[in-house]
Amino acid sequence: MTGDIEVPASLTLDEASPDKHPSAEESMRATVIKSIAVSVPLAIAFFVGLVALAVRNQQPDWSAWISMAAGIGVIAGVFFGLLMGFTLSSHNFE
Repeated sequence: MTGDIEVPASLTLDEASPDKHPSAEESMRATVIKSIAVSVPLAIAFFVGLVALAVRNQQPDWSAWISMAAGIGVIAGVFFGLLMGFTLSSHNFE
């Protein structure tokens, strides 16, 4: 016994070919990641602007208010990015 193990050709992984279409799950994953990447900065900008507009006439601790708005923006951006990515690619599962 030599210790070498031969794997049949049918069990090897398929190499990615350019003419192969991604599965519905792969397509959804790519769409969700792209939509999160777009929606997080937009949500952060929205909430920072909203908080800055709300406390503009006061003398607040800006670092606390802006960091709170950025945190809420991240949470909202991830949520709405997931929602948008799912709704944009859910038709692939039919």
